[in-house]
Amino acid sequence: MMLKKKKSYYGLEPRLSLQYKLGADYALRLGYSRSYQYLQLLQNDELAFSSLEAWVPAGPNIKPQYADVFSFRVNRLMYKGNIGLEGYWKKMGNQVELIDHAQLILNPFIETQLRQGNGRAYGLELSINQRFGDLSASMLYSWSRSFRKINGINKGKEYVANFDIPHVLKSNLSYDLGRSVHFSAFYTIHTGRPLTYPIGFMEYEGIYVPVYSSRNSQRMPTFSRLDLNCSVDLETSQQRQRGTRHTLNFGLYNVFNQRNPLYYSFSEDSNGNLAIKKTRSLDGYHQSVTQ
Repeated sequence: MMLKKKKSYYGLEPRLSLQYKLGADYALRLGYSRSYQYLQLLQNDELAFSSLEAWVPAGPNIKPQYADVFSFRVNRLMYKGNIGLEGYWKKMGNQVELIDHAQLILNPFIETQLRQGNGRAYGLELSINQRFGDLSASMLYSWSRSFRKINGINKGKEYVANFDIPHVLKSNLSYDLGRSVHFSAFYTIHTGRPLTYPIGFMEYEGIYVPVYSSRNSQRMPTFSRLDLNCSVDLETSQQRQRGTRHTLNFGLYNVFNQRNPLYYSFSEDSNGNLAIKKTRSLDGYHQSVTQ
C-alpha cells in the first residue's frame, strides 16, 4: 500500500490602506497587501484561453504562490466627474510556469512539467469620467509590465510574462435619448499578447519537434475593436415603479471588422520551412490563414 504525501501551508494576509484628503477635491490613498494562492492555473502559452487549462492545488511538490503589492491612488473630483491616477508595484514568489513541450493530457505526474520562480510587475493607470448633460464619457489608459525569472525556463533569464500587455486604452460614450432610448459605444485598443515563435524543427524518433527561441520574445499584432449598442426600455413609468423591466437591445460587434488574431499555430511545410497558421475570430466563427 502506497502512502500519499501530504503538505499543509499557512500564511498571513495583512492588508493596510491609508487615505488622506487634500482639500475638498483631492484624495490620496496608499495601500499594501500580501496574498497567497493555493490553487494554481496552468495556462497554455499558445492560447489566451483553452479547454486544456488545468487547476492544480499546492502540495508537496508545488508551493503556493504569493504576492506583495504596494499601490497608490490620487483622485480629483471635477464638475460631474473625476480624474484619477493609480500606480502599483508587485513582487511575486513561487510563480508557476510550464516547461517547453509540456505534456498535460493523461499525465498523472503533472508536477514534472512545472517550474517555479519569482516575478515582478508594475504599472500606472489613468482614468477620467465626465458627464455632459445626457452624454457620459469615460476613458482609461494603463501602462504596465510583468516579468518572470524561473530556473529551467528561458535559460534562467528574465522574460516577459504571458499576460504582459504594456499599453491598454479603453473608452466609452453613452447618450440617453429621453428616458427610454440609450446609445453607447465602446472602443478598446491594446498591445498584442507575447508569443513564442519556433526558430526551426528537429527530428526525434521520427517526430518533428519545434525548437523555440527565447520565451515570449515576439508579440501578436495590436488588438482593437469598436462595439455599438442601443437599448430601448419598453416598460411604462408605472411598471418601472413596480420594479418591472423590459429592455430591447441592438448591438454591432467589431464595427470596423478588425481581423484580430485569436491564436497562432506552427508547423513545417513540405520544404522544411516554418509555416505559421493564424486563426482569427470573426463574428462567432474562426478563420485560419497560413503564411
